[in-house]
Amino acid sequence: MFALFLFNVGNVFADDCISPLVQLTDLNICEGESVRLDASIYQADSYEWTSSEDCCTAKYGAILLVRPDVTTLYYVSMKRGNCTINDEVLVTVNSNPRISRIDSIDVNARQIIADDYGTRPFLYGVDDRPLTSDSRIFDLESGIHSFYIVDSYGCRSASYGYIITLSVSDVTNSPIKIYPIPFTDKLEIQKAANYNLTVTDVQGSILYQRSNLTDNETISTAGWAAGVYLINLSSLDNNVVRKVVKY
Repeated sequence: MFALFLFNVGNVFADDCISPLVQLTDLNICEGESVRLDASIYQADSYEWTSSEDCCTAKYGAILLVRPDVTTLYYVSMKRGNCTINDEVLVTVNSNPRISRIDSIDVNARQIIADDYGTRPFLYGVDDRPLTSDSRIFDLESGIHSFYIVDSYGCRSASYGYIITLSVSDVTNSPIKIYPIPFTDKLEIQKAANYNLTVTDVQGSILYQRSNLTDNETISTAGWAAGVYLINLSSLDNNVVRKVVKY
């Protein structure tokens, strides 16, 4: 004699085999993104995941969070009672678009030139402006701008920092002095009283900001990596942009 107990989970019974009619959906992601693989729809007792990139290390659970570097096929083996079923999910990793360069097409207009990455058609952006299908960007003001591309999968390029200089004091006419160039552990800025200062790298990342400078300023740069930096000094009626190099 033995007793048979049935455990109802929704419409699935503990002695039922897992339905083969359910299938997991293949996914598309961008470089560097994570994705959640969810096999809980099968309502199995156990789940074992492996992948085409790592056949020998298993992970367990109905839900798997992954961040593949390349297109990867994920396999899941599920059991309930004496029944087993297998499924798989293809996660396609799409390359992010990249900016090759920024071309000058007019005094206050630039064109974004894309590299051979990402999936066309592209949309083009600068700062917080709306995206456009035109790679030419017009009516740019003086200052440091951040250009980027979004492809048809929604994958976004890294930001590309770029200086626009319009009707500003040039190096010979401006009374502002920035030295030494190249520099190592400090930068001196003179004759820039009441200016606002922003220092960025060539990708547009801000390293240093300060408002209302005095006539003689010393900036400690000991913690900065060697490379090229952009000095942007702005006031109500003037804007001065300089490129400097740290050794």
